[in-house]
Amino acid sequence: MKKNVIISSILVILSLILIISTTTWNIAKDPENSETGISKIYSNIVEIFKPAKKSVYFVAGWDIMLSRNIWYFAKNEWYDRIFKTWNYNPVSSFENCSGDDCLLFFNLESLFNERDNDIQKWWFDFRANPKNIETLLQLRQNHAMILSLANNHTINATYSWVVQTKEILDSNSILRAGVWISTWESRRFAVYEKNGIKICVWAYSYDWQFVKVGAWKISRNKTDEKIMKEDLALMAETGCDVKILSLHRWAEYSISPNAQQKKLAHSLVDSWADLILWGHSHVPWEYEIYNWKYIFYSFWNFIFDQWWWKWSQLSYDRIFDYSLNKRTIPTYISLFAGLNIQKIGTWVDITLDKIVMSTMTDGVHSPLDSQTFSWILERIQK
Repeated sequence: MKKNVIISSILVILSLILIISTTTWNIAKDPENSETGISKIYSNIVEIFKPAKKSVYFVAGWDIMLSRNIWYFAKNEWYDRIFKTWNYNPVSSFENCSGDDCLLFFNLESLFNERDNDIQKWWFDFRANPKNIETLLQLRQNHAMILSLANNHTINATYSWVVQTKEILDSNSILRAGVWISTWESRRFAVYEKNGIKICVWAYSYDWQFVKVGAWKISRNKTDEKIMKEDLALMAETGCDVKILSLHRWAEYSISPNAQQKKLAHSLVDSWADLILWGHSHVPWEYEIYNWKYIFYSFWNFIFDQWWWKWSQLSYDRIFDYSLNKRTIPTYISLFAGLNIQKIGTWVDITLDKIVMSTMTDGVHSPLDSQTFSWILERIQK
């Protein structure tokens, strides 16, 4: 360690000597530009001591459900149909998402097991065949990925499903958070380190923390304010530069967050959360900046078979879809946020770069039309 410090110090001193001597020589040759030469010395010295800027690009979306109709189509037409049919992967819409400097985040609603569900009917048993990992790999491309497993459909799982999902994700280098077969394992947060930035993600869901399955107990992180604040403190203690909380909770099919939800989100930011991602509504909610931190109150469906709701007569909140020229329940529209995470010295800054929206029909994604995009964007920006 001391040796590295000494070498670095010598290199800095030599660089200063080179800058000063070169500039002095230029001033001697051209005295009239001495002020310019002195300015160059100053700017070059500042450049040496200026902290290096480090960055990671972060793309967030939400619900991925690889069961029911999604698995039915994949089994009959193969796994790349979602993105290849119209040659459209929403992640590719983020120009700054390149290579392994880009981190993706989603919520996996269907755990993996051979006893899959490919029945084209409306029921809530979300079980995905292990072969559906191909869809996740098509989505991920060459990027890094974190999946939250903490959601209400974890209850569909058994011990063996959780183990198999862990093995499949681990073998494909996909990070996970929020659920396991022991409290200790679920209490661990996902960590992604790149370019000198340590990003930590902890995932939570509502209603229960433990489910007894035979002799085994499945543990899932609960959205308990006290626990989440303790977790934020733990992330800070372990050197996390960016502390991200993923919460799966509150009303479905309502397009506005309630006062209790906002109060909790603000309280978590006041306890040093850097970014809060929320899901479970299946439809668009607003996002806001509170104390310089982004809070996204809903990241809608992504890969999910609720496209038929565009024709539904159910009495849920609606948006106006210009392509259909009617008000619809927007469970077939997906939202993604691209954020720049930058670290300069010890200071970390997160800025919103781009919002992308897509639409899904019969399990295939395509870009959302510009008028509907603008109509929704105007209503979710706060």
